[in-house]
Amino acid sequence: MFYLFSINIYAWFALANLLFSIFFGILVLLHNPRKRLYQTFFFLNIAIAIWSAGYFFWQVSDNASDALFWTRILSIGSTLIPPFFLHWALALLNLNNKFKKIIVIEYLFSITFVLFSFHPLFISTVEPALFFNFWPKAGPLYTIYLFFNYIPLVIVGTYLICKKYKDSQGLERSRLKWVTVGTVLSFAGGSTNFPLWYGIPLPPIGSFLVALYPIFFSYSMTRYRFMDIRTVVTRSISFAIIVSLIAGVYSTLSVILSRSFSVLVGTRSNVIAGIIVAILVVVGYQPLRKVIAKATDKFLYKKAYDPEAVLSQIKEAAGSILDLEQLLGQICGILTDAFHCEK
Repeated sequence: MFYLFSINIYAWFALANLLFSIFFGILVLLHNPRKRLYQTFFFLNIAIAIWSAGYFFWQVSDNASDALFWTRILSIGSTLIPPFFLHWALALLNLNNKFKKIIVIEYLFSITFVLFSFHPLFISTVEPALFFNFWPKAGPLYTIYLFFNYIPLVIVGTYLICKKYKDSQGLERSRLKWVTVGTVLSFAGGSTNFPLWYGIPLPPIGSFLVALYPIFFSYSMTRYRFMDIRTVVTRSISFAIIVSLIAGVYSTLSVILSRSFSVLVGTRSNVIAGIIVAILVVVGYQPLRKVIAKATDKFLYKKAYDPEAVLSQIKEAAGSILDLEQLLGQICGILTDAFHCEK
């Protein structure tokens, strides 16, 4: 069904984007499933995940029939991205109530295009283009979708976020900075796919940028507590590292036992490896968790400070310096070092 896709970097980036989208979408939703901001972010990520899944399987398809099917699956995700993105942007900026009717209209408009995803009027066929074996060709309805749905909604949503960033100050500006950068780069990169749909010989080199959006978003969420899931993200990263280490140790032990002792080939080696790993987990889980948590915190919270240490330094300065000006200067220096003040 598939050709060797290990050399197809477009497929690998699509797969990475798929995994990132699902991970962060579920992570955010579980943190606060009742809040509109978190709901819209989840559905936006699901739409991107559908687009990424279709993109991946399309790129690794070895025949036109499969490639056409997956490009139509891809189109379902790409059609749903603009309304979910606009809705999320409005929720982010607390403008949901003001544009409630427009949101409903845009969802209905987008769903109409989704119903035509498998119709030749939307995607007519796939054929060789540049270095791709199969590339989709846009039908008349696809052009209408692109210019009357995708482009307007993306422009409006991006404009509102950029405007809010320009008008904001302090922590809010810092939070929106990376959201703005991620939004602009991801949509700018994704848009490089469109020229080839119309026979314009420009490769989709910006597709790589789409995978950057969860990186910028996650940085904003952890560094500036954007969407208030900083702790959840760090705990998830720590847990994922521990699970990966356990799986790696288990697999390595299974291979070593089966190769070293012929009587332990197969199920026996897996059972013994499982017992050894279970013992290691019981004995070493807590120390390992503390080490990984400390390393993760150091990486993500490298500008964080220990309140007790700061208070201890101030107390020591207050108890040893009698001159008021010198004391205030010392305290100012301690607070500046702790808070990493820029102004």
